[in-house]
Amino acid sequence: MKAEEQLEEFIADRSSVIRYLQTHPGFLVEHPELLQQMTVPHGIGDGAVSLLEHQTRLLREQLTALQQKLDCQQHRENSSKLLVENFPLLVSGLFECDHRAELLQTFRNFLIQHFDANWVKFFVSSNTLNPDTDAESHIYPLEPQLRGLFCLLLNNPKPLCGSLQQEHVIALFGHNHEKINSTVLIPFQYSGREALLAVASVAWQCYGRGTQLDLLVSLTTMLSGLSIYVD
Repeated sequence: MKAEEQLEEFIADRSSVIRYLQTHPGFLVEHPELLQQMTVPHGIGDGAVSLLEHQTRLLREQLTALQQKLDCQQHRENSSKLLVENFPLLVSGLFECDHRAELLQTFRNFLIQHFDANWVKFFVSSNTLNPDTDAESHIYPLEPQLRGLFCLLLNNPKPLCGSLQQEHVIALFGHNHEKINSTVLIPFQYSGREALLAVASVAWQCYGRGTQLDLLVSLTTMLSGLSIYVD
């Protein structure tokens, strides 16, 4: 028999074994003597020498992933509850502001305290921004190159949670991009000009769709309206 034919026969037999074990998951339990003869190559991972050990490792990894997912969900629920409880506080604070810079600073402080935000930036389409004073309020120019990266988002104004490529995160947050694990972007109007709110956190997957994001969009809409009537 030629080597090619032997290889094809081996592959066919191997597939049959895999299918059989998939349809008879208890086979190895019923025949424990086989486990004494079977090993898993070390290439699968350090310390994995038997099927039982390898299966245990896979189960632990799955359990860890599920626990992380559960923790993220619990974290979001707690953040949403905190946001709802403090919603009136921010609304009253915004209406007490006399200047646009004060509006943005109040809004930014609230997100840092109640939205797990580590970075909050406002990008505004304007040629009249002062890079010295506006940077203090975390206002940055929405330059053509930056607008080009987010043209779809700005042209179809809907919030965007995560789903950012590295070049996008770098363009928004510069050297801090390596620390960032969650982002949310919201297009809005600032004093009648096109603008983009960019929020980032070191926490994993802490932003998602739901009550939390809906409230943030409502607050941003309120910020847009108030920015027209203050100095």
